[in-house]
Amino acid sequence: KLTTTSTSQVALLTFAHADFGASEVLINTTAGSARHMTKLLITHDGTTAVATEYGAVFTNSELATYDVAISGTDLELRATPASVNSTVFNVVTTLLDD
Repeated sequence: KLTTTSTSQVALLTFAHADFGASEVLINTTAGSARHMTKLLITHDGTTAVATEYGAVFTNSELATYDVAISGTDLELRATPASVNSTVFNVVTTLLDD
């Protein structure tokens, strides 16, 4: 669980890319009574990480955008909140090894 009050990008999930080749991630985001649920599928080739937003549903508007990147030995899932209001991220992931 991560809470932020900024629109600055934050890391939601980090894992060693040498240990895991793919991930399925569910993110439940809340800001006040607004809700945003999304599912991401993530993979990489050791140099470049890619993700697709498999599904998303929200009550008013999207509360964040997501992207992935390789940073050193890690793959990072990053979120950029849409508002400076208190935004809470709850993340559940399944990591798949090579």
